[in-house]
Amino acid sequence: MPKCTNCGEQNPDNVVRCTKCGVSIASQMRSQKDSIRGRNGSIVRAAIWIGVLIILAVVLPPAYRQGNAAYQKYKFDAVNNRAIKDCNGPITDTMQQFQKDEFNKCMSTNTELGKAQQDYDAFTKANKP
Repeated sequence: MPKCTNCGEQNPDNVVRCTKCGVSIASQMRSQKDSIRGRNGSIVRAAIWIGVLIILAVVLPPAYRQGNAAYQKYKFDAVNNRAIKDCNGPITDTMQQFQKDEFNKCMSTNTELGKAQQDYDAFTKANKP
């Protein structure tokens, strides 16, 4: 037996309108179903957003670490290659010992290379399991 949401009257199953106030019972039932459907849709959307946030919280940190590791390695390699070029390197078998010594001294005093090495070492130490 449907209950009229307008006046609260209990109505028989086969009536189209409320026997007391005359409001359409079918439209009240549709309205209730629409309300329930809307509430369920909100719950589903909220659950999906929570799931997406959980997935992002799990996936983003490792992806960030991996990307940052690749960047730190790239940065170190680029600075190292530039330092080798600036110091007239690389060392070859045909170089004389004094040239090798000058190259090693130049490489050890390159501040940009030292900073890149420190950054890379700090990052790799911090991310070891």
